[in-house]
Amino acid sequence: MQTQPPSYAKTTFGDIYDVVVLGGGLAGLTIATQLMKSAHGAKILVLERNRHPVPEAAYKVGESTVEIGARYYAEIIGMKDHLEKQQLRKMGLRYFFPHDGNNELRSRVEVGAAYPPHIPAYQIDRGRFENALALVTKKEGVEFRDDVAVQRVELGPDSHTVVLGNNGRVESAVKSRWVVDASGRAGLLKRQLGLGKTSSHNVNAAWWRIGSPVAIDDWSKDPAWEARVPSRRRILSTNHLMGPGYWVWLIPLASNATSFGIVADPALHPFDTFNTFERSLQWLRKHEPQCAAVVDERRDKLQDFRVMKHCALECTRVFSPDRWAITGEAGLFLDPFYSPGSDFIAISNTYISDLICRDLRGEDIRQRLENYNTQMLSFFRNSLPFYEDQYPIMGNSQVMTAKIVWDTAVYWGALTLLYFHNKMCDLEFMYSIQSQLLGFARLNLRMQTFFREWHELDDRPCADIFVNLQEMRFLNEIYGALTAELDNPGFLDRLNRNLRLLEVFAAHILEAVERTMGDEAGISFPERKVPRSDLRVTGMERIWLFDNLRRELVAMAGERH
Repeated sequence: MQTQPPSYAKTTFGDIYDVVVLGGGLAGLTIATQLMKSAHGAKILVLERNRHPVPEAAYKVGESTVEIGARYYAEIIGMKDHLEKQQLRKMGLRYFFPHDGNNELRSRVEVGAAYPPHIPAYQIDRGRFENALALVTKKEGVEFRDDVAVQRVELGPDSHTVVLGNNGRVESAVKSRWVVDASGRAGLLKRQLGLGKTSSHNVNAAWWRIGSPVAIDDWSKDPAWEARVPSRRRILSTNHLMGPGYWVWLIPLASNATSFGIVADPALHPFDTFNTFERSLQWLRKHEPQCAAVVDERRDKLQDFRVMKHCALECTRVFSPDRWAITGEAGLFLDPFYSPGSDFIAISNTYISDLICRDLRGEDIRQRLENYNTQMLSFFRNSLPFYEDQYPIMGNSQVMTAKIVWDTAVYWGALTLLYFHNKMCDLEFMYSIQSQLLGFARLNLRMQTFFREWHELDDRPCADIFVNLQEMRFLNEIYGALTAELDNPGFLDRLNRNLRLLEVFAAHILEAVERTMGDEAGISFPERKVPRSDLRVTGMERIWLFDNLRRELVAMAGERH
């Protein structure tokens, strides 16, 4: 019996594209633009299911960038002028911890910056940004087709066929040497190839937009509270209202809308308690009454409401020697807490662009591709401990303040440093620092466990404290190195220094816990039989390591020397 040819068999394909990008959102538009800038003369097609231009504000969840993602959009993609003029310069990440029913923001422990950070990041209105990106992409020479649905991808040894159509009906097809899946949570290739993996990290989210600015600076008129942030620009931060098992975001958008969101651990806050707008509002009245009142009085300006179950996404492979790649939420996603989405787009697209450019030049990329795939998955897995099983801690102001400082130092000290100094694709150099990267990963994993242990022992409330991250000398040192001029030996010295600083900070945390909690918690700590450590940093006292973790930290440090 002869097989009936597919319905597109008589389609005239025309020229074969070098790259077809599935999805014209944030990840797809940026990889297409990056490729056009680096692979001169390449034929690139972007296929987007939504009709363009898309609406501003009421479209997709607002994208709160941090250092890596912001640098990628501004410098690599070339959107700096748009970001500075058409989006909002961000005032960092800011956290408010629970106190006495959360009726007064002024009385809550606040962690954040007092002044605008030196390295820019942005609050991005996704609709506005993606419309601008689409124009830039087309100006660069990319062919952009909107309002088109991808049915499937037929992978071949020489070229791939992307089948297009609607409602299961095939309408046409295109051919390409490379396919990049940037289809978001639809995960076209991941689903088709069975690459999905259920993440062990499980949180749910609901979010909505109100068509009105919400200035969190106006939530208190207390002069001392206002004086903490002299510019009165808390509104420009990604503001986190924290509680046991949850956090609530407030993000301003350049379209004068405000994005609100609830992210919660289902073990403590079942999804069906906030999976509609009315339920979210009722949930806020219970857990964040001051925020609930602000939303309630503006409910007539509600623009949209969306939900997401099991936010984290994993993938067993993201780059293939069969000339396909997966980027953005089509493959991997962690958690929105530290705004890492754009960071992983930046890193993934950097690898993909390098691979495709080398392949189009005729280079054998097989070994490089496997290394990049391993590195990308490793960065993801080593970032997972920041979030996994940590939501119960979020109402503990003491533990979470230490954790936020720690997490920030780890992020700037390793991954951000690598990205800012263009080391990601330098395989020889990356291989030479494997022991240091392993040191960061092991130390971080152990400290994340410690934060959970500390929380179980001490959950005393705190109030009316401002922790200004910009006043921490060791954080400033790590942060300042991001934009320093470093050759390879200088970079290696800096990486070792950052790891040393983290060892010191870990010991400093342990010393503080021992000093303030030991007697009250009924804990019997071993006597100090270890001589004073030489882990000394200017401005920090010499410190003791204690208990099992003390010995582990000493052992980790010893292995490196």
